Amino acid sequence: MHSGLSLRQHVERELYALSTKADTDQARLRALELLGKTEKCGIFLERTAELADDRSPNEIQAELEARLRAAFEKPV
Repeated sequence: MHSGLSLRQHVERELYALSTKADTDQARLRALELLGKTEKCGIFLERTAELADDRSPNEIQAELEARLRAAFEKPV
């Protein structure tokens, strides 16, 4: 009986081999795509950054107003 880990490792090894030695470009590209989707590689995963913003609504409004004034200020 194989464990999930051993099966995943086997699939990754086989995909890697196909990505370097497959007979057609299409087969190599597909192997690379599947490798890229694995959790180890994760190239195609959508990543988002969570940024903490501790500013109050009044602080945000004041910053926005200052930026707008600076953007539309006439050069001297």
